[in-house]
Amino acid sequence: ISNTGIALLILVMLPVRIAEILSKRQIMPRWLYTLKYLFTSALFTTMVVAFAVLAPAIRSIDDILTPKNLLAHLLAPLFATLDFLLFDKGYVVKKYSVLQSLILPGVFSLVTLLLSVKRVYYTNGTNYPYFFFDYRSLGWFTLSLHRPGTFWWLLMVSGITMLSAWILLKMKRLCGRWRNVFIVYR
Repeated sequence: ISNTGIALLILVMLPVRIAEILSKRQIMPRWLYTLKYLFTSALFTTMVVAFAVLAPAIRSIDDILTPKNLLAHLLAPLFATLDFLLFDKGYVVKKYSVLQSLILPGVFSLVTLLLSVKRVYYTNGTNYPYFFFDYRSLGWFTLSLHRPGTFWWLLMVSGITMLSAWILLKMKRLCGRWRNVFIVYR
């Protein structure tokens, strides 16, 4: 969902960016930059969760290295992150930016859980996209070192989401400083 969202958003933003370059003034609405940050943050979190949480649970390296998996969980997040870091000069970091990063994963989790209750099945043959959404076998509040319940997984993923957003915003600030150094010394 984040991949499709970021692709559509970039298609909307690209002509506006070209117009900005030609007119030499900012015409992109700030809310578009915020929306782009939300999708970028979600994709960055997807990359972190895919390789730090999901990949170790996968039995075969071949499953990780499929073109579909690499595109969805590595290349798209990487390109979206680089685009955000290097080109979205109009995004303004706010005190609550890290908390905003929970919006899209929260909506995704809610929709996923509602679809699971309705027994909608995914292409992986289950009615959940990732193992930690399997509340039927994990339980909701189970406390086990090896298999915590879905609530605890969602809490951990929320923590990872906020940490990923914080790192993304720190990298954004660092890229802004580098850009200023390069502009001053040209």
